[in-house]
Amino acid sequence: MIGIVTINDYSNLGNRLQNYAMYTILSKYDETYNIVRFYGSGGVKDGDCYKPSRVKNILRVPYHMALSIKSSLTNHNQYLLAKEREKNFLEFNKYIIDQDEITPKTDYETLNAKYDYFVAGSDQVWNPNFYKMYINMLGFASSEKKVAVSPSVSVETLTDDQMQEFIRYLSDYKALSCREEQGSKLIESIVGRECTTLVDPTLMLSKEEWDQIIKKPVFHDENKKYVLLYFLGNLTEEYKGSIAVISDRYNLEVIDVLDKNSRYYTCGPAEFVWMIKHAELILTDSFHGSVLSYIYDKPFRIFGRVDGNVSMNSRLVNLLDKLQLSEKTYITKDSSLDNLLEVHYDKHCLEAEQKKFRKQYLDEAFERGK
Repeated sequence: MIGIVTINDYSNLGNRLQNYAMYTILSKYDETYNIVRFYGSGGVKDGDCYKPSRVKNILRVPYHMALSIKSSLTNHNQYLLAKEREKNFLEFNKYIIDQDEITPKTDYETLNAKYDYFVAGSDQVWNPNFYKMYINMLGFASSEKKVAVSPSVSVETLTDDQMQEFIRYLSDYKALSCREEQGSKLIESIVGRECTTLVDPTLMLSKEEWDQIIKKPVFHDENKKYVLLYFLGNLTEEYKGSIAVISDRYNLEVIDVLDKNSRYYTCGPAEFVWMIKHAELILTDSFHGSVLSYIYDKPFRIFGRVDGNVSMNSRLVNLLDKLQLSEKTYITKDSSLDNLLEVHYDKHCLEAEQKKFRKQYLDEAFERGK
């Protein structure tokens, strides 16, 4: 039995999609469950977390999500849209079975004995600026049970205390990997052992496999031609100007799935993937927005993330390099806006990465394959 330890962000589309992909991949090896850890808004100590509220005994919403719906919305319409969005996220979570919760009262010895393997990953589960690492680096698990599958470190340097945590918790892993080449090299330099670079688990599922869970938004007109926006950072005035030019040039309606005043804000993960599949063009600053566009052979362009707290650029550059995509995929103020709807993806590089992920890493880590 395999237990997944990852980030449980029930309001982030990319996070839910990577969790689903990981769950789907690992389920081909053994019975797999999500181990849910909930975080407080101000950071946590090792082992600390918030208890989730329960919905129909299975579906769960973190405490902070309920608070945000009450406090951050400016009008009743936004409140209704946010509640519908929450409903769609909960509906999607039915695809991922939660087995255990890590709480301040968790008996780690019992938890360790229950599973044959624990998997850490994917997403920014090893970002030391977000969380303490005892749980996310599987400090509670026996060494022969610890497998890292595409976790992201997401930082270029570590403090002395963070380096000690990496040494303490990663040195005894059965199988060690990271999602970015830069992260793998950082881990190797600190821990002193090989760290394999693997693609994000979302890239391990084909478009046909993603088609099994997609869902059209009930209000969407299928005849509509649109450019889809998915920006986790700030939409600057410069970006808005470029988007307006693109929209006019290609005669496309602009749909922003993170606009809290739009019905498209209600899109959960399943609806989001459907919208990517049927878009004429995707504009994003998101890693997973780029990944899903590539999987569905959709034209997309990346804008640099404008966010004082998060740096996404290195991860996106690594993704473009891994998939052998042109540097022109990045939009700058000097970029040409011609031929944006043309697509030329060579998937042979992805096929090689998928083989490495499954045959050269997971099969060996789990000592079997199905």
